[in-house]
Amino acid sequence: MHTNHDGHVTHTEMSEFSERATQTRQLERQFQIIDHNHDGAISFDELHEWFVRVCRLKNWTLQQTGQLFAHIDLDHDAQICFEDFRRFAKHNEIVFRYYFE
Repeated sequence: MHTNHDGHVTHTEMSEFSERATQTRQLERQFQIIDHNHDGAISFDELHEWFVRVCRLKNWTLQQTGQLFAHIDLDHDAQICFEDFRRFAKHNEIVFRYYFE
């Protein structure tokens, strides 16, 4: 939170910290919605269901889910943990907003 190390937290620093905390909570809520079985990870099936049922992308294919899953699953452990999800959101903001907000 304290970025300039002058011994005082400025209004700007506090606002930036608050905004990041709000964004993290929003990401956590979105993650929990997609993680349908609430096991702390998004499976391939949960991600595919998100696109087909929730986003109502009737022509969304398993191949498309696989391609996106591979991009999000940064540690390649066949599941998307919150850290994978957070990193994907941070580095792919436009794609993330299109599909997940």
